Amino acid sequence: MARALTAVGVLLALLLGGALLLIGTSGDRQAIDPLLSERISLAAARADRLGRPLDFAAVAPFDWDRLLIIDPAAGPKTISDALGFSWPGEVAFQTGDLLVFAQGSGVARYADYRGEGGFDGVRRPVAVFDRAQARFRADGLILRPLSRASGRAR
Repeated sequence: MARALTAVGVLLALLLGGALLLIGTSGDRQAIDPLLSERISLAAARADRLGRPLDFAAVAPFDWDRLLIIDPAAGPKTISDALGFSWPGEVAFQTGDLLVFAQGSGVARYADYRGEGGFDGVRRPVAVFDRAQARFRADGLILRPLSRASGRAR
């Protein structure tokens, strides 16, 4: 019995140590926010159904000053160049465009668009919208910017 308890204790210690090692080596990498991804996709569908604009400032009520809409094929260098600093994120799996909410010289949060439609009328591979300009018209689940000044490349 004592050997079994010792073995279980050693196993738990190894598992905990491995978990701490993984956490410690991951650095400051961020991951896609799945709840934000779902909230955005649902808000787009609701905007389409109700014929109202999709306002990202309302859907993402945390601090951010610009929204980057990034093509799924864009690599980390393209994202870093658009942000103006090193991209801190990891994208292991995404279903649509990457939506990066930047605040100053950092990334507040990011999501992927999971709706059935997508973005049209935005620059590729990266479009940048100030918070006040991040409003879109949803038509058949296709999201188009309301402001012509939006979507400038950085």
